[in-house]
Parts: sequence; C-alpha cells; structure tokens
Amino acid sequence: MSGNNARRAAIVNALNKAVDVFSSSSENIDAVISSGLSPVADAAGLHRISFYRIISGTYSLGQIYLWDFGKTVKTNFESVVVPDNPAILHWFKLLTEGECITGRLDEMARDEKDFLGMYGVRSIFFVPVFMYKKFWGLVTLEDRINYRYFDSECLDLLSLAARLCASKYIEMEMLTSAKKALVALKHREKLHSKMKENTAAANAKLKDALQKANAASRAKSEFLSNMSHEMRTPLNAVIGMALIGKSAEDIPRKDYALGKIEEASAHLLNVINDILDMAKIEANKVKLAPLTFNFHKMLQKVITVSCFRIREKDLVFKAYVDEKIPKTVFADEHRLIQVITNLLGNAVKFTSPGGSISLDVRFLDLEPPDEESGICNIQLSVSDTGIGMSAEQQERLFQSFEQAENSTSRKYGGTGLGLSISKKIVEMMGGEIWSHSELGKGSTFSFKVPLEKDEGKKAPESKKDEPDLKGIFSGHCILLAEDIEINRDIVLSLLEPTLLKIDCAVNGSEAVRMFTEAPEKYSLILMDIQMPEMDGYEATRKIRVFESGRPKGVPIIAMTANVFREDVEKCLEAGMNGHIKKPVDFNEILASLCRYLLQKDP
Repeated sequence: MSGNNARRAAIVNALNKAVDVFSSSSENIDAVISSGLSPVADAAGLHRISFYRIISGTYSLGQIYLWDFGKTVKTNFESVVVPDNPAILHWFKLLTEGECITGRLDEMARDEKDFLGMYGVRSIFFVPVFMYKKFWGLVTLEDRINYRYFDSECLDLLSLAARLCASKYIEMEMLTSAKKALVALKHREKLHSKMKENTAAANAKLKDALQKANAASRAKSEFLSNMSHEMRTPLNAVIGMALIGKSAEDIPRKDYALGKIEEASAHLLNVINDILDMAKIEANKVKLAPLTFNFHKMLQKVITVSCFRIREKDLVFKAYVDEKIPKTVFADEHRLIQVITNLLGNAVKFTSPGGSISLDVRFLDLEPPDEESGICNIQLSVSDTGIGMSAEQQERLFQSFEQAENSTSRKYGGTGLGLSISKKIVEMMGGEIWSHSELGKGSTFSFKVPLEKDEGKKAPESKKDEPDLKGIFSGHCILLAEDIEINRDIVLSLLEPTLLKIDCAVNGSEAVRMFTEAPEKYSLILMDIQMPEMDGYEATRKIRVFESGRPKGVPIIAMTANVFREDVEKCLEAGMNGHIKKPVDFNEILASLCRYLLQKDP
C-alpha cells in the first residue's frame, strides 16, 4: 500500500473512531472534542487544530478552541486580526464563500509567511464552517514540522473531519448554554415569585428549545453512527475480499473477489457522494448546469439502470410517459437523473419481492396557459406497494440527517440524505416535491418542475454499438501526468488493448519538461490536478505559454477527483480542453481519446 493510500485508510479509520466518540452521551466538551480529534490528527500527522469564530462586522477571528500536540486544550477567547493584506484578505473571502485552502509556508508570499510564521506553521489547511447557511468561522489544521501536500482524497476526508468536529462543538456549546439558561431561570424563579407567570412562560420556551437541541443532537449522533456503519461495511468488504483474492489459487475465485470489491467500492463512492453533495448544498455551492437533451431518452436511460434491481427483486414495473411532453428540453439533465434515480431506488429498496412499482410522467398545462413562454410543467410520480409510512414519519422525511425511522438505515441501508438532496435540487429548479403514503400500503413520491422547451434543437445522441478497441490508437503517444502509482497503473492497464503508447510524469514540473523537450511526440496530455512540486493548473499554463505562436495546441484533459462544477470551470480557465472525473470511468476516457485522437465519437 502506497504512502498516500495508507494515510487515507488511516484517516478513514480515525474518522470512524471520531464518529463513535461524537455519538457518546458525554457532556464534557473538551473531553469529547479532544478524544475525537486525536485519532484524526495522529493519522494525518497534524500537530495543532484550532476553531475560530468570526467576530461580527470585523475582519477579526476569535479562537475558541485549541488542540495542541494532543496535550493542551484551551477554550479561552483569543482575538486574531486578519492583516490588511490583499492575499490574506482574498483567503478570507474564499473561506466565506465555502472554499477550503491548503498550502505550504515555503511556497507562500512574504506577507503570508510573516503572518503564519508567527504561529510556527509549516503546512496548513483552512476549512470554513457554516451554521444555518451563514459563515460561522473556520478550522485550521496545521503541520508544524513538515512542508508537505495532501492528495485530494485526504483533503476531502480531513475537510469532513474538521466540519464534523466543529459541528459537534457548536452543538454541545448550544446544548450547554441552553441548560445553563434553564438553571439560571429556575434560580430567578425562586427569587422573584411575583414574576411567576411570566417566568413559567419563558421556562416553557427554554424547555422547548432544550428539547429541540436534544432532538437535534440525537439526530446528528444517530446520523454519524449510521454513516460509520455505511462506510465501515463496504470498506470491510473491500479489505476482506482483497485478502481472499490474493490467496485464491484459481481464476474464478479471484474474479469473484474482484467483483465484490467493485460492488463495495461503488457503494462506498455513493455514500461519499451523498455526503459531499449535502455539504455543497448546505454551503450554497451547488449550481445547475442546464443543457439541451432528449427527455424521453433520459427517462429510458434511468429506467434501464433501475430495471436491473427491479428484476433482481422480482418486482412488477409499469411506466407511463405522456406523449405531450416535448422531445427535447433545456435543463440540468444530470441533476434530474439524480432525483428520478433516487426515487426509483427508494421504491425498490422498500418494496418486498412480488410487489409492484410504477413510474408516471405527465405534461401539465401552465396556470394560466402561456404558449409564448416556452416553459412546460412536468410532473413525475413514483409509486410502490412497499412498507409505507405513517403521517408522523412523513413530517421529517425531507429533513437532513433524518429517515422515516432511525432504524431504517440499519435494516435497508443508505445515508438518509437522498430525499433531502432531491428536495434541494427540485427547489433549485423552481419546482416542488411531496409524498403520499399509508403505513403498510405503499408510497407515492411526486415532484413537479418547469422545463424549457427546446424542440428547435437536436439533442446529442450516443451510439449504442461498442467499438473494437484492439489497436484503435496505434501510432499515437500521449503523456500521463499523475503522481499516484496505482492511478497510473489503472490507466495503463485499461488502455493496453488499444496499443496507445503512454509516457508517464509523476508531477507537473516533469510533465512540462517532457512535453517541451519533445512537443511533436505527444498527441494528447492527461493531466492530474493535485500533484507535488507543480499542480496541473500551473503545468497547463506553462505548456500553453510554450505553445504560443504554434498553429495548434496539444489537447490537455484534466483527470481528477475535483468534480464539482467550479472545478471543471477552473480547469477550462487554466487552458485545458476537457475534464474526466475520478474514480476513472473507462468509457469516459475512451470518448475523450476518440474525440481528440480520431476526431470522432467512440
């Protein structure tokens, strides 16, 4: 196991331990936070972690918590004034917009070095914290000994850990304040008998607030516990099946182990995607990406994927699609697929073998009708004959960190975030979502969204026939810039049948050197983003400067775990031609290579 992979595994295990600690009933803030932070800090090689809260109306931060080498815990309020320096103020602006920042002191400008050097920092990672969608403050994770980088997956895990710790601290602080207020109120009640009625009313409000705080605490703790279970289960399968596959003496046994590893990895990726999606939504960082697409083919694609699980559970499936629905529309196809897939997935999950599921998609007239607007209302409903829900269960159905019952995730699996994410997406599209259900009699989930008709354009169509890959790229040579050995091995193995020649660079500096020494040699560059010495953005910019004046630039395709819309836009701004997400999808790589090397679709 490589160093980065070992560190990621250690951070995941430490994160699970932290979740267990945060699920405890202890009321000692210092003890809970310190016990939760220690394993994460040890696994990541961190030496100091601080929580800072913004002082309203100023560029000042109040340090309210400090974990220092696992020995010192302080909760006294120390003010830190942000220097009047453009670079550092730009950091502050990015943090308030929900961006994380990481860097090494030896690569920073002098003002930044002077500011952070006072605190003995060598490498630092800033993680913003939001409360009720407003910037609350930040968490700093510091290495005080080494100048180093983290890979993107480690940064994602550390970001999640920092936000979980900060959320637990805020939650316990609110709970403690509410309890102190209640104690103080009871004390005043004894001293001021004449104010008994008013005090009783205030007492009731505080009790209600305390109950809500306790309920929120329980919901968050149960959610953390569920996430621990959801992450541990597939991770255990991956580790266990890897051991079985290594010791297997026959090919079928090895293939069986690899298949189970693939299934467990896909499940773990879905869990992580749900958590990251929810985090982006809560920080108001999700943006719609509308495009023209064939609505009916989009539905068929979703049905085809879902039908495998429907047949697997021996369920009856029916679908009705209104003929009035326009053939092509302009909307965010990816997010629409996400919502429909989630509703169909839930219907399959909660319906017993032999039951039935139906999909009903209807065209709704606008109220009042407006033919000139080019807008049409589409209503989609998914009904099942599954376990159903009570009225009380439906009340909290679309809330974050909640399921119909807290025991649901244990029995049926899942993060409990799918419906909350779906609600946010539908509302972002200008629509609404609702449910109707009876306990033991099944459920119907429906949503309505306005879509822009785009019948004058032809939606892109994908070809169904699989290409013959043998030798398809013979005669071409590409440059792969990737610092993780296992990632290089995956790409080399996937493309081996195509006879594509691939040279490898282990960082951005090496990629620039190899290309500038032999620019005519390479037909395309696959560029990772997070690399030591020089990242993919800077490497791309240097290559584009070198190419200035040349008639045609080399195609550069980002291949990275940075997959959000703003990440893709940043790649294009740096001069790249396209983007391929990690984990790597072979068909996506193949499509890009065919487009740029053969000038045709695969």
